[in-house]
Amino acid sequence: MDANQARRRTDLDFVPVHEPASTSQAPKAFIYQPLDPDRDADSIRLVLIQPHTNDDDLLCCNLIHVKFAEKRRYNALSYMWGAEAVKVDILLEGALFQVGQNLWDALHYLRSSETQMPFWIDAICINQRDVEERNRQLPMMKWIYFRADTVVTWLGRKYSKYQMSAKVQNNSWATSEITDESWGTLKNGVSEKDRNERALVKELRSDEYWDRLWIIQEIGQARQNLVCFGTSAMAWNAFIEMVTVRESGGDGPLRLNRLVKEKYTGSLTLQTLLQDHRKALCKEPRDKIYGLIGLAADAFQFPMDYNKSLLEVWTDTMVFLNAQGSLDERDIIPFGSLVKSLLIGNNLGPLQQALRPHDPQLDSVYVVGDTESDLVFELQAVVVGCIQAVGPSTDEIISSLRKADDWAGQVQQNFRDELGDAHRENDTLMRYILEFDEARLAAICYGHVSNVRWLDSPGDSRWKINTLNSYIDTIQANQDRYASKLNPNTQASSDDVQTGPAGSSKPFLVRNRARRKTPWKMGIASSLAQPGDLICWVPGIQRALILRASFKQLKKIHKGTILQGFGTALFTDDFDSTDKARHADRLKTFSDCEKLDIQIDAATIYVLLA
Repeated sequence: MDANQARRRTDLDFVPVHEPASTSQAPKAFIYQPLDPDRDADSIRLVLIQPHTNDDDLLCCNLIHVKFAEKRRYNALSYMWGAEAVKVDILLEGALFQVGQNLWDALHYLRSSETQMPFWIDAICINQRDVEERNRQLPMMKWIYFRADTVVTWLGRKYSKYQMSAKVQNNSWATSEITDESWGTLKNGVSEKDRNERALVKELRSDEYWDRLWIIQEIGQARQNLVCFGTSAMAWNAFIEMVTVRESGGDGPLRLNRLVKEKYTGSLTLQTLLQDHRKALCKEPRDKIYGLIGLAADAFQFPMDYNKSLLEVWTDTMVFLNAQGSLDERDIIPFGSLVKSLLIGNNLGPLQQALRPHDPQLDSVYVVGDTESDLVFELQAVVVGCIQAVGPSTDEIISSLRKADDWAGQVQQNFRDELGDAHRENDTLMRYILEFDEARLAAICYGHVSNVRWLDSPGDSRWKINTLNSYIDTIQANQDRYASKLNPNTQASSDDVQTGPAGSSKPFLVRNRARRKTPWKMGIASSLAQPGDLICWVPGIQRALILRASFKQLKKIHKGTILQGFGTALFTDDFDSTDKARHADRLKTFSDCEKLDIQIDAATIYVLLA
């Protein structure tokens, strides 16, 4: 096909422009026509850019609805949306439609190239205001770019300022203009001292486009890629070679090129992609996950829905990989922290959505008893100790000196053999309680009850000595003493006992049965904490998990202990410390007889990470 033929539109592609009947009559705003709802015959919209007479003519486009079954040839555009505040008008089906300045520049460039093929452009082809349509199109994204003839990468009009050699500076965007082979010949004629080209390459390599998250999938799925900048265009490999020759600026395109080469090595798992591209940018936080699904080798049937909350997306990600067995026990906490930082950042986020209060009446409905469930995460923890006493609320300690003295008496009673260390730690704890404001105290621990309840039997532990065996007598004695104090005439299990206000926190004392001395003796726990509860540390998290043991349900079954997460706590030693290395060193001091296999749900992991 000669050049003139290449620039002629076929009758199939040409759609007459719907112009307003009178120049005095302003065009109406564009209204989308719905796509075919048949889920067995997926369809998309494609953009046809209409030819122009003058360069400053209004950009006019048409939309066509195409089913994938038609195997229609098209190109796909990859670009930066840019500032949403800057909008430019185009005509779409004869009606006004606003696009960002960078997209307008891309359309103007493509119109000048007189390409005859339709384009898929996300901002135009998807009704961005229709969440249900976005949800339906989302799983198609990888196929849209995979089935495109060419993915055209638009880096922007700003590169027109560079005066390139006549061979490079060419308005035509056909891939034959600068191919991989022709660039090899061209580069030999370019002087190393050419400051213009050096500046160009530096800016190309550090372009903000390479920081976008969606381009990872867009370019990763491309059959062939054409990079357009200013008035120039280059095939992908030629472009990579050009920016490699000039080693200056960022490594964005080179990093992406490495990913393309690794596509079929099996290494592009969702976990790896999320880690490697954690700094990639997007405006919609859910896209931090959704934007990588199409390229991940292990993310088939990942649930995607823009209606879901950020916490639900976080939970979906954790449960999905847990179901596939992709998360090693040691990866669960670091990966959960990574996904939380991607979706929500380092703040608390939607914590109230994760918290589940204690309600014995509903436990039979919501608690997961099947430890093989995808909703259950298995972790290794260390038992710091068993709660010996729980004090009055922090508010009561601040307002009542008598109750503060009563608490000091509890410290003396429980640590007669370690009085010096115990009183020193208690003084430190009291100072923290006095210095911290109400909001900061409230954020220390949470009264969250895990949805998972599991049976720990003597033969189930991987450790030589079952850790619970050394605590059972202490747990039962403390639970019975606590229950009898509440009602001397009953011997109710602590599982039936309701504690103070849900939002309050209380100091606690623990003893470690495996050590002659207890290194960490006290801290602040949620109002759910009771004597007899175990306090555990999970590697990677300084906030402690409270476990409640129950024995009453096993009388007719077999020996063992039912365990369930019952809130969180923080030891005095951790109030003003975020030193993860120090925490890791502490965990190394625990022996096998202090380790415990625990099972919790995703919400509990989120609360621990909060």
